[in-house]
Amino acid sequence: MSLPATTPKAPPAPFAFTAPNASVEMDTLCVLRFVLLGLLSNKHMRACELRRAVADSPLRHFAPEPGSVYRALKQLAKWRWVVEVKHEKAHARPASLYFVTEIGRQALTSWVLNPPTREEVAHQPAVALARFHFLEPVAFPHEADAWLTELARHLDEHLSILKAFINCTNDIPVVRELKATRKWIAHAPAWEAHSLHGNLALDAARSLHTGMLAWARRARAELREQEARKRSAEAEAAHFAAAEARRLNYL
Repeated sequence: MSLPATTPKAPPAPFAFTAPNASVEMDTLCVLRFVLLGLLSNKHMRACELRRAVADSPLRHFAPEPGSVYRALKQLAKWRWVVEVKHEKAHARPASLYFVTEIGRQALTSWVLNPPTREEVAHQPAVALARFHFLEPVAFPHEADAWLTELARHLDEHLSILKAFINCTNDIPVVRELKATRKWIAHAPAWEAHSLHGNLALDAARSLHTGMLAWARRARAELREQEARKRSAEAEAAHFAAAEARRLNYL
């Protein structure tokens, strides 16, 4: 007599991992084009200067090959997002400076202001941080605050998923935390047991996202304090200007 086949229990829907969405996922060369636009929006540069600016910063992640910057510049020029201007120098070869066009600035603004998504936070956090890197020149204070709020919300949701995926049988700090709050009871039977190394790897991802969440909240607080100081300084300057005007009228 054969035993009836049992269907494996499916994980709860709210805790299902989301695979990277091909329509949302951006390749490194695509991100590099916007990185170059952001750098050129601050200063006109030659191609070699752009290459060094990328290579000497954390943004080099988006230029994995030596010719990546030059290929990205070529594509930007083809789209007319940048223009190449020959700059004549005495006793030297003419140098080409790159300038961002109005169309390029509009494209950069649209990309930067695009809020972070759940898939991006889970699978491409470096892309989200690259956008934040160039957010200040194009975003109003309330837009930057909304951007960080959305990032924190997605990070908080993703952290709850990572916690649910950690096996409850291994005595590591995050498991003890879940046991203490008894949140693991409802979800543990649904998951296949992980090895200790697997749980430690998940805990590493949890630690990275926890740090990023703390950073997002701290960044919001610092930007709000900066805006408050700016408004206070403007109010003080307006007060003294009005007082000076009254004094002149009195005289």
